[in-house]
Amino acid sequence: MPSFFLPRKQGNEAGTGSELPRLASEYWPNELISSTSESLTKSTETSSQKKLTEPSASKVVLTVERPFVTKHVPLLAINMRSWLDPSSGFFPCNAEWVQSMGAQVNLVMVSSTSDAIDALKAELGENMLAKLRQHPCFTKVDMISAGVNDADYKDGDSSSSSSVVKQFLFAMDYVHSKMHSTHMFQMEPDVLPCRKNWLHPLVNLCTACLHRAPFWWMAGSITLKQEAVDNADFINGNALYNVGDEEFRKWLHDSLEGTSRPFDETLHWSLLSGRHLGPNDATQEDRWLWGRLLQARMLRSSFVVNYGSFRRYTQTATARLSPDIYFVHSKWPMD
Repeated sequence: MPSFFLPRKQGNEAGTGSELPRLASEYWPNELISSTSESLTKSTETSSQKKLTEPSASKVVLTVERPFVTKHVPLLAINMRSWLDPSSGFFPCNAEWVQSMGAQVNLVMVSSTSDAIDALKAELGENMLAKLRQHPCFTKVDMISAGVNDADYKDGDSSSSSSVVKQFLFAMDYVHSKMHSTHMFQMEPDVLPCRKNWLHPLVNLCTACLHRAPFWWMAGSITLKQEAVDNADFINGNALYNVGDEEFRKWLHDSLEGTSRPFDETLHWSLLSGRHLGPNDATQEDRWLWGRLLQARMLRSSFVVNYGSFRRYTQTATARLSPDIYFVHSKWPMD
């Protein structure tokens, strides 16, 4: 049974048998804990849970993950060239600030195939590759192939391909197990910074997560497409992921493996329905309630604006909307 579920009462304490398995207190929003004292008391808090509330910022290991296929190489290369010039309006960080936070930030490009990696290396050139590997904002820079089929990525419909899901799960597992990351930021080729020091808000959010202020599984932007009313509050896949949380990784795999639907929408509906939550004998009513409660682990934020495909934009115009915006996601980049 997942650790965020406490067992039903047994024996004489079982009552009518209608008691709901309780969520362990570390998975509840702070504002709910005080109002549910009967089921979540201080006696349920273990020493390990207490320790989780007092982490240091030095525990943050954030990896910026850029998934791509061969056709994305030119856009990816153009975008990343602006990261190399400190005078650029899109330079990733103030390196002294990142060091003062005690955080480690990595960069990994996750391709569909090894041919796509070769294409990116050729597009960037040896000089740019060397500068990227020595970038002051990134501790480690890596390229890895997920070994999925480029042909499955269809123009205008790439998000519905099962290969996208496989590539995402591969990236998450690689970032966690090989790069020892606590958090991952998925940054597709059509996600562009719209101001400098864009790593700062990411590190801040990850640090807050480790301090459980608030704790989250996923942090990102809802869609701005007017026609997406049915999915108005789902978080787009270009987001931060708490890959250091074992239960979250398990739920991601359980929810996504075998699906050919867009993975971000699949996660949204999986949580709403409560699928893959709780023990095998859990009722649908229990699962639905758990899914609703765990919605608090999905943090809606404005650090990235998700236009989707419904409008054209410029990075500078988007930045003027709010000082909290650092990224723009659109299928029609103009800059």
